[in-house]
Amino acid sequence: MSTPLGRLYLLAHSHLDVEWLWPIGETRRVFIETVERILGLMRRYRGFTYAQSTALYYTWLAADRPDLLEEVRARVREGRWEPVGGSWVECDCNMPSGESLVRQFLYGKMVFRELLGVDVVTAWFPDSFGFPSTLPMILRGCGVRYLVIQKLNWNDTTMFPYNLFWWRSPDGSRILVYQMPGGYWGDPGDDRERLRQLLVFTHRHGIQDMLLVYGKGDHGGGPTEEMIRHAEELARSPESHGHIEARHSTATGYMKHIERNYGDKIPEYTGELYLQFHRGTYTTGQKIKHLIHECEQLLQALEMLETLRYIETGKPYDREEMRSLWRRLLTNQFHDTIAGTLSKTPYTAAVKRLEELRRTLQARLPPQQASRSQESDAETKTTGNEITLYNKHLEVVVDRETGWIKSIKTRDGTEYLAPPGIRLELYKDEPILARAATATPGWVVDYVFDAWELYHLQDINGVKYQRLEASEIETGNGKVTETITHRDGVRIRQTISLHGQYIHIDIEAEWNTIHRLLKLAITLNHYAEQVTAGQPYGHTTRTNPASPYSTLHQRAAWETWLHTWLDYSNGEKGLAVITTSLHGYDAIGNTLRLTLLRAPRAPPEGAWSQPWLPQLLAEQPVLEKGSYKFRITLHPHQGDWQQARIPTKAHQLTMHPLQRLVEEKIRVEPDTIHLTALKLAEERDAVIIRLHNPYNKETEAEITLPTGIREAWETNLLEQPQRRITSIKNNTIKTRIPPYSLKTIMAILETSS
Repeated sequence: MSTPLGRLYLLAHSHLDVEWLWPIGETRRVFIETVERILGLMRRYRGFTYAQSTALYYTWLAADRPDLLEEVRARVREGRWEPVGGSWVECDCNMPSGESLVRQFLYGKMVFRELLGVDVVTAWFPDSFGFPSTLPMILRGCGVRYLVIQKLNWNDTTMFPYNLFWWRSPDGSRILVYQMPGGYWGDPGDDRERLRQLLVFTHRHGIQDMLLVYGKGDHGGGPTEEMIRHAEELARSPESHGHIEARHSTATGYMKHIERNYGDKIPEYTGELYLQFHRGTYTTGQKIKHLIHECEQLLQALEMLETLRYIETGKPYDREEMRSLWRRLLTNQFHDTIAGTLSKTPYTAAVKRLEELRRTLQARLPPQQASRSQESDAETKTTGNEITLYNKHLEVVVDRETGWIKSIKTRDGTEYLAPPGIRLELYKDEPILARAATATPGWVVDYVFDAWELYHLQDINGVKYQRLEASEIETGNGKVTETITHRDGVRIRQTISLHGQYIHIDIEAEWNTIHRLLKLAITLNHYAEQVTAGQPYGHTTRTNPASPYSTLHQRAAWETWLHTWLDYSNGEKGLAVITTSLHGYDAIGNTLRLTLLRAPRAPPEGAWSQPWLPQLLAEQPVLEKGSYKFRITLHPHQGDWQQARIPTKAHQLTMHPLQRLVEEKIRVEPDTIHLTALKLAEERDAVIIRLHNPYNKETEAEITLPTGIREAWETNLLEQPQRRITSIKNNTIKTRIPPYSLKTIMAILETSS
């Protein structure tokens, strides 16, 4: 027998979106049908293996068809049904908070343990739209060793160079990643495509062992009987199929095999996994994004307040009720939901679910007084065509003709802006048949992805945009308020105010347009070779696409994303942008543009199995119409983002006011260490304290509680004890936190039973 060209590890799978072109209720029905069909195939074909993610789905199975769940358990014990993912849903990993990502796995893995008796160690995100540089840290903290992805195949500019790689976070954590050479919808009977993938994989890595995931997806389905017969034939007769050996496998089994036999040959990658496609998803669905962020704030504030009450009175909150609230939030962080790339029915349902969750959380929280940070401490003066806002830290000049901010100076006289300053820009963002991604199989044209893509840079005749000017300008109470009206159905009220070292720009928009894109543009008088952006529990640094030293890979990030903060500095001075639910931006040359709103047509309802022809797309509604409010905070500073302590300032500015009250009683010092979670332990009478060090400096932290501490443990993110803390005195814990890392502490109080 001749030497095989390679070895395939075959794994059936059914990708099923929580919601997309259909509502969640349909997903629940389709999942049950898919499970029933897969189990039927397993009774007839004893060899093949099947992977299924998403803890939420297994809770549906337990509630709706406990008989099927029992059969799934039996197949799990046999090693033929592989629970993968570990998360509550296949969430977006860029826009949720870092704590939300932790809870995806804390509560997801709890379901897998309770219902199936397994600890899932392979994360599964085949359809999520890119990944933050901090994800390996979060996954390893949640007991995950491996990650399977696919979407980087859709890059439209450069091909991601690895299918197997070690991925390292800034804190040093690393995981083994498998980027599928094809898609998650393969067919083992496609000899030509199978050979192509194997040859590319072998050429890249010098490894002949490749995982092939097959089965119909998006709307469920999984492997067909014909696919399974192809897989069985491939395993039996390699000489009849290009001399490629094949065997049925699991994802985890394959990853362990690769780690054991080739681990030292696999390249290492650091930094984010940026998807060069779907750049509009950072902005589409602002209603949903804003509600998710608001619910994250409310839920964390509620959990912290309830835990503080336990510390002070010994009365615990209802853990299952708190888990239920978190799970409601986590469901809405599914990658198509938070991205806003839903058809009308599921989009409307998602907004309704989140509004109901917000009302529930607000009803549980005590009333709050208005924050002082909402007030302006500025004085105003008008000279000629200029309105000047000033306080003891800043001087901001607004042009009376246009309403644009033309100057920002700190009181030492340092200027930060260059003409034309800060202004709103409205772009034409109409789909054009202009660009394709290198997806497999075939080419995927972005014309059909109105809700996913940005089109303002694709017109062959140049960028079509307008700089918006104010029609009315008012001053009073230390503020400048501007009204902007545009014929395309856009009306904006913008208020500029100062508070201490910060410039607040509050925008209220009536958005009743189509295929337009609204950006807040900021032109600076200094150039930064690199721009740093906050990410969930960390940051990433990106090369300026205008740099002559930027690679094509780096220039492809012409629209990218931030989480909470963004800093443009050259080491001597910089400008930080702090926001909440806004994520999309571009930073090209010396101009930052924060992306506020889009107006695409929604994807077509129910059209998961038919072509998206131009006429069908043109009939879809614009779901982004409505009223919006944003606050954007600017902070001019000396030095770089670390010297200016931008993560700490962003943490303090964006936290819920009630969390500030908690932090007055749960003291964490120094303030460069952030308290990001305070909760009851899931499985014992103890308090969980999560701390984040966002800086490149190991720091000794002191945590002081308003009661005595009997003992304390460092735990992983799943609250499993790792090391006892011995530095405890009365009610204070001391612990060292390495650079860019998380630390979770379990404190057992003197009053605990």
